[in-house]
Amino acid sequence: MKEFYKDFPTYSWANLIWHKKHVLRYSAYAWLALVGGLKIADALNGHNIPTDLALFFFCHSHNEGVSHMFFECHYSFAILSALILNTRSLLLRPTITYLLE
Repeated sequence: MKEFYKDFPTYSWANLIWHKKHVLRYSAYAWLALVGGLKIADALNGHNIPTDLALFFFCHSHNEGVSHMFFECHYSFAILSALILNTRSLLLRPTITYLLE
């Protein structure tokens, strides 16, 4: 089996997402966010599926996007910083890969 997968790229974040101690649903959402697979307007337009660029539901001020959905929106970042206390001390808004590292 290792011989079959030897040419596949390895990612540094893979072990942080896929392991036994995470709920599979959360791991799947994190993986989809990292590889651009979430079904949001930004990703659908990137895959040549025409959609209207919708405003993000929580703030109604910016278009949907993975970085805005998790980190740039004030409402969703307040929820994230309440769940992950270390994000309160960051000077700049992080990205998904930065948080995983």
